[in-house]
Formats: sequence, C-alpha cells, structure tokens
Amino acid sequence: MIIRLNVQGDIRESYVPAMTHSSVALYILREAVFWFGIRFLYALMQSPFLVLVSLDVIIAIILYYSFRRLQLPSYAYLSIFSFFPTILAMQNILRQWVAIVIVIFAISYISSHRKKLVTFFVGIFSHNS
Repeated sequence: MIIRLNVQGDIRESYVPAMTHSSVALYILREAVFWFGIRFLYALMQSPFLVLVSLDVIIAIILYYSFRRLQLPSYAYLSIFSFFPTILAMQNILRQWVAIVIVIFAISYISSHRKKLVTFFVGIFSHNS
C-alpha cells in the first residue's frame, strides 16, 4: 500500500499515463494483456492507486494459487514477498513481475497441457521479452 501511495519512476512516468491513453501503438499490442488489462481496470475504478493495488491483489492471489497447486511449503509464499528482487519488481518492472507470475501459474498446470499452453501465451503477451 505504501509503495502504491507514492508512485515513482517507471510507474509514474509510464504505467499511470498509459492507463488513461487510448492509443494502440505496436508497443502496446506486443504486450496487450498487460496494457489493455490496466486500461480496463482504470475504466472501472478511475484511480491509478486502485488499479495498482487491485493488480497487486490479483497477482498475489494467482501466485498463492500457483504455489498451492505446486504443493510448495507455506513459507514459500511469504518468502517470495520478502525477497529483495520481488520488492523491486513490484516497484519498477511491473510488467515483468506480472508475466513471471502468469508463467508460474502456467507451470502449475503441468497435468493439463492445453491450460498450460494458453496461460503461457498470456504470460508472453504480458511482457514479451
């Protein structure tokens, strides 16, 4: 919550303005899941703070569900949020953090090839690199 109340760097310069723009540049289309996702959330909530917090909550729930499906120990979930690169990712490289969590979600569907493949591509279109 504290991070989202005082947005700085890339979040303030790139992500927040992108929520209100309606342009459809190639840059936006390459990572359409993320960019159109935050635009959709902004259209519903009309607040960059609420969009960022709700995105954090959604990502936390997806990560928790993925860890449960992978049968990781309960401390793994808490340890990922105390890991320094994760904290930096939530502050600076939000698209990559979202894509990583979606790919972890795809990996948790090891037994279901179709769901894993679809989720994997959603992760790619969240952050193409």
